[in-house]
Amino acid sequence: MKPLISIIVPVYNEEKHLARCVNSILNQQRVSIEILLIDDGSTDSSGAICDDFASRYPCIHVYHETNGGVSKARNLGIEKAIGEWLFFLDSDDYLLADALYTLITQAQKSNTLITCANLYIEKNKKREVVCSGITSGVIRNNFRAVYFQTVNLCTGVVLYHQSIIKHKRFNETLTRGEDVTFRNDILRTQKLSYTNKCIMVYSLDDRGLSAKCNDRYKDHVFHMNFDG
Repeated sequence: MKPLISIIVPVYNEEKHLARCVNSILNQQRVSIEILLIDDGSTDSSGAICDDFASRYPCIHVYHETNGGVSKARNLGIEKAIGEWLFFLDSDDYLLADALYTLITQAQKSNTLITCANLYIEKNKKREVVCSGITSGVIRNNFRAVYFQTVNLCTGVVLYHQSIIKHKRFNETLTRGEDVTFRNDILRTQKLSYTNKCIMVYSLDDRGLSAKCNDRYKDHVFHMNFDG
């Protein structure tokens, strides 16, 4: 049966956190899923961990690639995904119970093709809510909400209908903020719905994929265009 949601997880040297991430997806209830683990040339045991999960869970598919960066890994995931909805999660973060059900319910209720939720920032096992003071519903002005941080659209809290991103790709020349440029292109043309429920934990401990950018011209800020 075709899965309702495809979860794309780029993996690069995350042997410490990978099992936590994957188990948090497997523990989701009330939605049919497939998990695409894109091993981006890991040099630790991450690739073996991916293969072990795939051997035990038919819904998990693993792709081993030479190292090309998180954008290239996500783009491969978009190519391979067969779900009606697509969701991206970094391998050092993890979902809370009913995260995906919360998102799909919000999308269906609001009749939108993109929806997002709130999240926790975690440091030294302490959590802090990112956004507060806004109720759930359809956002009136996408960019205003993002600018004033009444919503947060980081990777791991946004659900996309496949019809609006199947032909889009992440910019593989960027080393930071690639998800921002990807997201902004979509926000120009789509209504965004939001739920203030926290569904994901963004861990600041031992960040892997969110590495610092040494070349500012590869940062998304220098590629943003708000015209149109």
